[in-house]
Amino acid sequence: MSELAVNVKNLKYKYPDESWALKDVSLEVSVGESILLLGISGVGKSTLLMNLNGLLTPTEGTVQIFGKKVVEKNLKEIRRRVGFVFQNPENQLFCPTLWDDVAFGPVNLGFPPEQVEERVEKALKLVGLTTYAEKAPHHLSFGEKRRAAIATILSMEPEILLLDEPTANLDPRSVENIIKILREISSKGKTIIIATHDVNTLPQITDRTIIMYNGKIKAKGHTKELLADYEILEKYGLKLPIIGQLFHKLESDHKLSFDTSLPITINSAEQKIMELINRNK
Repeated sequence: MSELAVNVKNLKYKYPDESWALKDVSLEVSVGESILLLGISGVGKSTLLMNLNGLLTPTEGTVQIFGKKVVEKNLKEIRRRVGFVFQNPENQLFCPTLWDDVAFGPVNLGFPPEQVEERVEKALKLVGLTTYAEKAPHHLSFGEKRRAAIATILSMEPEILLLDEPTANLDPRSVENIIKILREISSKGKTIIIATHDVNTLPQITDRTIIMYNGKIKAKGHTKELLADYEILEKYGLKLPIIGQLFHKLESDHKLSFDTSLPITINSAEQKIMELINRNK
């Protein structure tokens, strides 16, 4: 059995106004998994992520990171191992230069100057911002700020990376850059959990999808299978990915059959089309 990076049991979280944001959430994530935490706005995705590294404290239930409880006495170690990238990158960029922002974490973790420099250079290179090191963060484009925010976390070399809506409000080229970065991080064996409502962009880089609704986990499964399930997605206010919508329409309007699950990526769509062409030759 794979080692668990994250183990959440019966987690509940109540807002100050007494409304429940999370209702009895249980979740296991293995080391090296890439997870898509999917749901419409307001279902508790961000709240769940913030409970995973101690930014919020559970009202009830437990959260464990690599077997260690997320409680006050363990927070320093937990936050070293679990990096959080906020939806608004400006929440993580506050220093005079980008280099200073990316160095902030390692410096505060007590690393010597030569190691800080090495970590900063490595993080900036991975997100493609090496030449921007001396630039003021507020002069960066929004897409560059999003990559810069990721770099501020990568410089601490966390084992788990939590990202809240990492592709929101980005142009297509910036989205491609984020996907490339996340693919590279995943290839290094890091555990990644991405909270989003975007069914089109991020499924291609995740192993498993978890659907949340009304503060609860309602469905989970392999990404390619769950995001091809029209009925489940519709039930929880979501839509099939654009490619899946096309093939669903071909099935329903033209009585075509694609045998297994609907394709949700360009590559899988190409394969299905070629199978259909060859079948009808």
